Order: sequence, then structure tokens, then C-alpha cells
Amino acid sequence: MIPIGFERPIALFILLILPAIWWMSWNRRHAVGSTRTWVSAITRSILLTLLALSLAQPSIVRKGEGVTVLVVADVSRSIPSDLLTRAEIELQKATKNPTNSENRVGVVTVAREAIVAQIPSAGGEISFGSHGGELDGSNLALGVRRGLALMPADTMNRILLVSDGNETSGSLREAAALAKANRIPIDVFPIEYNKTGITIFEGIRAP
Repeated sequence: MIPIGFERPIALFILLILPAIWWMSWNRRHAVGSTRTWVSAITRSILLTLLALSLAQPSIVRKGEGVTVLVVADVSRSIPSDLLTRAEIELQKATKNPTNSENRVGVVTVAREAIVAQIPSAGGEISFGSHGGELDGSNLALGVRRGLALMPADTMNRILLVSDGNETSGSLREAAALAKANRIPIDVFPIEYNKTGITIFEGIRAP
């Protein structure tokens, strides 16, 4: 059996008009003749069905048994490199022997910009690698949005955010709301540390 889904299933309610078409055709069968009546009823029913299906936007639904995990890693300069390396090693161990051959893993590294370090693939190894961009910022929202764009349609999808939670631009809350709307949960791998002597400027005003 071919699994079929509809983008707008409410349009299928148009098919409720079919009984009315056949009822009117039955009442007019003596006036126009039986053959003409049934041909007309069948033709109208087919046209109405095609109209309803086109408005409902049918599509073939392919469901896989695998899970795609998209790691969004904050590699900005504010995070100590040793903690980031430790997180990378732990995630490599966790994904080294996948329980399902259909499972995939991908990586997006984030600083001021979000860069795709690894597209989702089966048997891939998590590596934050060389970011190749400016590290003096953290746009976590952009990383989440980039991860959502990489998600395949034939697996269950999750995002794993590796970060200290500090963002300098963008809105992670809005990106998380977008992920929720797409039914993609976001898990968090927190990087915790204590740093003293940090000064944060919220604004500078000068004549």
C-alpha cells in the first residue's frame, strides 16, 4: 500500500457534494434519459474528485526508521578550547557505533557565522574541525536555522546544541520556536565554566 498524505486535507470535504450530485441525477433520469444521466453523474463526480485532490495537495509519504542528529556547535572564542575538544570527543564516542544503519549525523559550527562542517550522513564522525570564520561572536539562532535547512525528509530529526548559552546576535528563542513548529526537538549539551574579570559593554555614548 502506497502511503499518501495531504498538505490541506480540509479540501477533501468537497467530496461531500458527491451524494447531492447523484441524488439530483437520479431525480432527473426520466427527463434526460438513463444513459445520459449516468454519464453526466460519473463525469461530474470524476471532475469533483480531481478538484478536491488537487486542492488537498496529495504527496507520497516516505517514512524511514533512522534518526538524523544535527549538531550545532558553538566554536566562538568565548568558549575554552579544551572544553570544546572534550565535548567533541564525548560526542564521537556516543555516535561511534550506531544502533541503526539508517541513523545520520551532521555538524554545523557557529561563531559570528554558521558554517556546515558536515552534511548529515550515515556513519559520519562528529568533528568541529576548522571553522574558517570570525570567532568574535556567537549567532546560535543562525546555526539552528542552518541545521533545520539540512534536515532530511525521510528520518526523524533532532538538533543537538553544544554551547555555553551566550549569544551575541540573533534570537535563539525565535529559532527554537521555528524548530518546534517543524516538530524538531532541540537537545542541549551545555558547556559550563567559570570565568572572572569579564566586562560586557551594552552601549557606548560619546559626544
